[in-house]
Amino acid sequence: RDQGMNSPPSPRPSPAKGGRGGIYEQLPMSKPSCTVVIPAHNEEGVIAESVQKILCALKESERTWKIVVVDDGSADATFDRATAALGGTGTVIRLSPCRGKAGAIVAGVLACSTEYLLFTDADLSVPPDFFDRAAAALENADVAIASRHLPGSILLKRQPWLRQTCGEIFRVMVQRFFLPDVSDFTCGLKAFRTEHARTLFRDMACLDWTFDVELLLRAKSRRLRVAELPVSWSNRPDSRVRLLSAIAGSLRSLWKLHQIYGDRKS
Repeated sequence: RDQGMNSPPSPRPSPAKGGRGGIYEQLPMSKPSCTVVIPAHNEEGVIAESVQKILCALKESERTWKIVVVDDGSADATFDRATAALGGTGTVIRLSPCRGKAGAIVAGVLACSTEYLLFTDADLSVPPDFFDRAAAALENADVAIASRHLPGSILLKRQPWLRQTCGEIFRVMVQRFFLPDVSDFTCGLKAFRTEHARTLFRDMACLDWTFDVELLLRAKSRRLRVAELPVSWSNRPDSRVRLLSAIAGSLRSLWKLHQIYGDRKS
């Protein structure tokens, strides 16, 4: 059985003043537990370091954390290195064949049993210092998403010009036709109340670059509360995204989402 991080033994209640039979003092409520889901495909070069950074960042947190690494059909040592790095503080799920990043996230989310969950990139483009903040945002929201376009957001390393321009065109299109009130759709950190995530992540139509857009469309259709939080973000230089095929696939998927969800601006 997995052991969560930062799980102190439950304190025993002490009787209130007034002798035997007194009413027990009310103990402070523990913060909701949270799982970090990390999709990983051929990430042997970064996965162990990323897990250690997460463990270090969350060791002082007041909530219980678990980590689920989803090895998405890797042909390298991702599974072994993730297992060794976790050391009993989480789980590695092995998928075969490869389902793609979105499919790996879905598999990890549906395996969660904590009250909250979040998913992040294996290279930690958003530092794990923001994970506890994302979970805290769920106290007043059902979904919390990181944004690179809010006051207070910091871009530590930008994408190459072409990728950044294509990403901005994609963002403007989604805002124009679907979600005008959301500033960022593809930033690699999103958190959810698990009770809602189990519904949002099932039977999705688009498991490609538009995956995040469909999640937010589903959340809007269910009138869930979505919060955005500013973050620090850094581009990963060796990203394996094939830009032209991603653009073509995204345009097809946006049309598909339009047919399914219609115009959701209002």
